[in-house]
Amino acid sequence: MLANTCPECNGDLLYEVSTKHFICKSCGLYATREQLDDIRDRLRPRRKGSKEAEYLEWWMSKK
Repeated sequence: MLANTCPECNGDLLYEVSTKHFICKSCGLYATREQLDDIRDRLRPRRKGSKEAEYLEWWMSKK
């Protein structure tokens, strides 16, 4: 996934220097670089056998 592509709609992102935020031309997403990284991490599919997925499953089952 390209850094200048919206993680939600794959539209073009524009960087606004004055606010240090990215704005999607298509869906209007307004986010910082860190927020975009978080969104991409959440949307990335988890591999079933990975240690991270196993830990997350264990952690959520204890709550």
